[in-house]
Amino acid sequence: MVSVWARWCATPKHQIIQAFKGAFLDGYFQAIPLIQLNVVCAALCIPVFTIPPALAGLTYATSRLYRDGSAAPRRLLRGFGPYLWASWRWAIVALGGYALLALNLPFYQNWDGPLAAGLSGVTVAAALWWSMLQLHALPLLIEQREPSLRLALRNAVVLSTRSTFRSVRLLTAALLLSVATSILMPPAWLLITASVIAYLANRETLRAVSALQAQAVAQADRA
Repeated sequence: MVSVWARWCATPKHQIIQAFKGAFLDGYFQAIPLIQLNVVCAALCIPVFTIPPALAGLTYATSRLYRDGSAAPRRLLRGFGPYLWASWRWAIVALGGYALLALNLPFYQNWDGPLAAGLSGVTVAAALWWSMLQLHALPLLIEQREPSLRLALRNAVVLSTRSTFRSVRLLTAALLLSVATSILMPPAWLLITASVIAYLANRETLRAVSALQAQAVAQADRA
C-alpha cells in the first residue's frame, strides 16, 4: 500500500492529469452512441402509445451495440416496426402484473398483526422478481425470429433461477441507476439512463444465455 502511494506521489502531475483526461475522454466517446440512442428513443416516446415499440427498438439497438459495437440510430428504428405488436403485448402483461401486485398492498396494510407485514414483504419481493423477469424478457423477445412473449417469459424465469447472481446484479444496477437519476438528475432519463439500462439488460441476458448453453454442451460431452 505504501509503495503504491509512493509511486503515485512520485508521478509527475502532468502525467496524472493526462491519465484522468484520457479516462474521461474514453468514457465520453463510449457514451456517445448510448446518448444518441436514448435521445431518439425519448423522441419516439412523445406520443405515449409508441412507448412500448420505442423501448423494443432501444433494446434491439443496444443488443447490436453489445454484439458488434455499432449503434447507429437507424438500428433503433429497425427494431421499432417489427416488434410493434410484440412490444405492446409485453407492456400489457408487465403492467398487468404490477397492477395486480399494487392492488394487494392496500388490502394487506388494512390487516393487523405480523402476518400483514409478512404478506406486504412478500408482495414487494414479488414485484422485484417481476421486474427482474422484465429486464430479461424484452431482450429475449428481441432475439427470437418469431417473437413469442410466453417463450420469452419462460426463458426469463429459467435465467433468473439458474443465473440468480447475474439477474440480481442486473436488477440492483437498474434500480440504483433509476433512483439516482430520478433524485439527482431527472433530465438524464432523456439523455442516457434508459439506454444504459437497456444495454446492461442485453449484456447480462446474452451472457447468461451463453453460459447456460456452454453448460449444456459440457454436460452433453460428459454424457
